[in-house]
Amino acid sequence: MEDIGKTTVFGIFHRQAMPDGVMPVEEFSLEKYCGRWFEIGRMDFFWEKKSLTNVYAEYTINEEGTVDVKNTGFNEKSGKWSSYEGEARFRADNNIAALEVTFFGGAWAGYNVVSIDKDYKNALVYG
Repeated sequence: MEDIGKTTVFGIFHRQAMPDGVMPVEEFSLEKYCGRWFEIGRMDFFWEKKSLTNVYAEYTINEEGTVDVKNTGFNEKSGKWSSYEGEARFRADNNIAALEVTFFGGAWAGYNVVSIDKDYKNALVYG
């Protein structure tokens, strides 16, 4: 899958409900969404508070039908790249972009694609 030009803005990752009127994308295609997404803005998730820049996420459908997630960013303080791996799954309907994600074997947290262009090149995620 071509990954040039895919960008996303990530929201806060916690179990808080989405704001009124904000809904996950319907008629969502996980196959189109998979690949590498480059971050253009965020509200920091705890692992990103380590001066990470050039953050990107990679999504791959695995044999179990869930999604392997790998988040990577450059730590400006250490001068090294950091990566964290997790797993995502649909909360219910596989055609609605309401997923949940876990890292480090911990609790599952919401991951909702609330806006995406028709070419799957730009997305807004809230979680």
